[in-house]
Amino acid sequence: MGPALVTLDDLDDPDCLRLTCAVDGETVQEASTNDLIFSPTDIITYLSRIITLAPGDLVLTGTPGGVGAMRKPPRFLRSGQVVRTTLEGVGNW
Repeated sequence: MGPALVTLDDLDDPDCLRLTCAVDGETVQEASTNDLIFSPTDIITYLSRIITLAPGDLVLTGTPGGVGAMRKPPRFLRSGQVVRTTLEGVGNW
């Protein structure tokens, strides 16, 4: 993970950030945090009631449309491929 961490005040609107996933430079998934069933703020609030979150903890919630098994035809990662996931405003220079 990385190369950067940001705090909430570094983001314009955490509930409306573009998320992409590319395989070997080809974008295969693209969505926005506003497409989530629960907002990032709601997810963190809920989790904080159940467990203690510490700096650096990762919360994984699922994936936008476009995953390998659901593609037509299905497409899966092969050895040696490079996957890059980006979230707008986080580590993008």
